[in-house]
Amino acid sequence: MLSQKFISDSPSKKRDENDEQDYLFEQLDQINKRIYNYQQLIKQKINVLLGNNTMKSIDYDSLQKQLSDLRLEEQKQSSLFYNSYSQIQLDIDRQQSQVFDYYESEFNKLKSLYETINKEHQGFIKQKQQANELYCQLIETKQILQEDLNTHLLQRAELVGQKEELEEFVEQVKNQNEQLFMISQMYFTNGKKHQENGNQIAMQDKEIKLLSQQREEKQQQLGLQHQATLLEVQLHQANQKIKVQRNKIIPLHKSLNLAHPDNLFQEFLQQSDVQSIDQSDFNSKLTHYLSLFRNNLFKNSNQGTNWTSMKEFITQLEQFIIVSMQQKLIQTQLQEMKQTLRQYGEELQIQNKISEIDNQIEMKRQMIREFEEQQEQFKINDAQDQFQSMIEQSALEAYDMYKTLNKEQLQQMKEHQDYDKMLLSIQQEITQLISEKENMQFINVIKLIEKYEAAEQAINTNIFMVDQQILPQFKQVVQQLSKLKREIEHLNQNDKHQLERTSKIEQEIQYMEQEFKKKMDQFQKQENEINNKVFEIKQQVQLVQDQMINKIKPNKAQLEQEILQMNNQLSQLQEQKYNLEQITYNLNLNGINKSPSRRSVLSISKSLNQLAKLKSNITPIKQMKQSTALKTNSSLKSIK
Repeated sequence: MLSQKFISDSPSKKRDENDEQDYLFEQLDQINKRIYNYQQLIKQKINVLLGNNTMKSIDYDSLQKQLSDLRLEEQKQSSLFYNSYSQIQLDIDRQQSQVFDYYESEFNKLKSLYETINKEHQGFIKQKQQANELYCQLIETKQILQEDLNTHLLQRAELVGQKEELEEFVEQVKNQNEQLFMISQMYFTNGKKHQENGNQIAMQDKEIKLLSQQREEKQQQLGLQHQATLLEVQLHQANQKIKVQRNKIIPLHKSLNLAHPDNLFQEFLQQSDVQSIDQSDFNSKLTHYLSLFRNNLFKNSNQGTNWTSMKEFITQLEQFIIVSMQQKLIQTQLQEMKQTLRQYGEELQIQNKISEIDNQIEMKRQMIREFEEQQEQFKINDAQDQFQSMIEQSALEAYDMYKTLNKEQLQQMKEHQDYDKMLLSIQQEITQLISEKENMQFINVIKLIEKYEAAEQAINTNIFMVDQQILPQFKQVVQQLSKLKREIEHLNQNDKHQLERTSKIEQEIQYMEQEFKKKMDQFQKQENEINNKVFEIKQQVQLVQDQMINKIKPNKAQLEQEILQMNNQLSQLQEQKYNLEQITYNLNLNGINKSPSRRSVLSISKSLNQLAKLKSNITPIKQMKQSTALKTNSSLKSIK
């Protein structure tokens, strides 16, 4: 709560809620006194006007003496008042200025602080809203993950049940024909491993092809490095040629006082629009330029010209232009190549990259060799051979059993001409039947093993999905929810703290408004006291003046006019009294119905407006003093 700085002119104790009513009652009492005085004056003037003045005869000298005494008293009081008015005016102005500046400054500080806190509060509200939205999203994600987890767990339970059924069936098949089951299992395992290794070999071959392409690109880049080195050598040679050619043509240029060869070369480039010596029309453009140059020389020369030196200069100029164009072409190619090589790195970096690629290729080739060696271990031909041997053994056993069971019939058929062919046919038929039967069983066992392996693979996949994907995500979401919940609680506490700060500022504003109103009441009371004293002196002087005027010579028209004016002033005082009584009644009524309410920062602006209005409506005591002095002097002059 803000402290009260200006207490020099305030009561030692603070006002209570009835201060405003006491002030109004004082105003009513003063108005009643003034109404009574006006009524007495009106009554006297009416008696004088009607000739019914019952006042005792007043000696004129006595009235003159009384008027003189009043004048002396007025001068004495005026002197005392006027001497103190300046100091009072300065004190009140200083206090008013300090009070206004202080409260205006404090109101602005509170307003700025309120806006800052409100801005921070809006930021907290936005953060809280974002946190709540994220919290809802995480809750939804958690529900989705929970449903996904439940689905996978239910699916795992079903897969485990299927696997257990298949295990029982596999065990039953194994017990019925263990040899067939072992061969089928070996066939399935070898076939699966053979296929996996084949896939690995194909994948490694594909990667080797990609690495080979990268190696080829790096070799090309390395080739560009070598080409750049060669171009640098060629550029050095071209520079040497230009140097030699320059040594030949410069003496001729100086002796003939002709243009510099470099300038002539630039002139040729501009006029002929030649970009490179590789252009198909380079020779023709060069010949044309030299022909024009020769004609101009002959045309502008005189008889003393050395024609032999001039022809030599043109010949050397042609060579100079050619070697300059060659040098320019090599330099352009070298710059472009260096710009390209700058993207690839230095030569050593390219060589290191090639070595790295070679190592990777060799490593993958070694892996392919290992996979190919493993392929020899997982050949399905061994299982097929064992299966075929099993069929032959079963067929042989079945054939022997057939011969044992049909021994008598076969004995009778021995004498038959085609006995051996019949036995061979029977043996082949038995072998065919056994082979078909075993093949059918073999296929069924393979399918059973495939189903069992598929069920086991599905279970492993399910476990991987749950353990490696769903559960980590679920755990992470739960942790985020817990952290976000704590953050929301912290934001709620900050929100509560911001509201408390706002409420405290509103209370401070309310307190400051009350204190400001008390100060304004003090200033108003001081001015009212001074105005009442001045009014009493003016009223006494006016009363004596009226008595002397009435004693000397009553003026009917003047008395009627004065009575009319007093009646008007009396009506105004009665109206003011009525208004004050209404205000007192409303204050009493509001005191009964008044209920506490929260105030907003808008009250700050309202208080500042009231502050400025009160400041502009305060009547300076100095002006009041001047007005009172003028009116008193005017009245005294009229009496004289």
